[in-house]
Amino acid sequence: MNSNAFFLVAMTVLLSAYSIACRSTSPQNSKQEFDLTDQELSEDEIDEFDGEDSADSVAQTTQPLAHPKDATAWATRRLIMTSKQPSPGAIQNCLDTVESLARSATNLEALSDAAIDLRSEVVKDKSRYHWCFYQMMASLDEKMEQPLSLMEEKADLFLDKMTRLWILAGALDGSGNSYLYVKYLKSRHTGISLQTFGRLLETM
Repeated sequence: MNSNAFFLVAMTVLLSAYSIACRSTSPQNSKQEFDLTDQELSEDEIDEFDGEDSADSVAQTTQPLAHPKDATAWATRRLIMTSKQPSPGAIQNCLDTVESLARSATNLEALSDAAIDLRSEVVKDKSRYHWCFYQMMASLDEKMEQPLSLMEEKADLFLDKMTRLWILAGALDGSGNSYLYVKYLKSRHTGISLQTFGRLLETM
């Protein structure tokens, strides 16, 4: 197995285990793993990523937050382009906070702890962190499309940015007892792995 293949398999196992660890720290519903909560979407509503996240904190009094219609780069960009975004300063504050937590998250337990630590900030302003999450994903999509001299460069970039996105996704889901952000990110992770690195990876 070459270094790229080993990296992708190891990353999938790590992030799959991390998503389970994050979910285990917050209250769970009795529904199966990939179901959304009743607060977010009912069985009669359409598109698993389309619609509103109504599991916001009590302090969140703005309109419900919109999500991409599909877990794709285009749907994510379209959502950002057609939705009002927080100020660049607010997004940068989110990025700095996530970056600060990610620097010390060197193993699975630290990743889970970082997501838990971030929850208190997410609850204060979920809209900011919601849009920060999708802007971070759109930025990663853009970087993955750019030509780099070595595939290892993309692999390192992918690992670095995905680690930060998993922390933020875990905090967002943990703050609202949902599985929406991690579910989206798992789909994007496998999609990018196939498209960019030519590996169809299955999450555990």
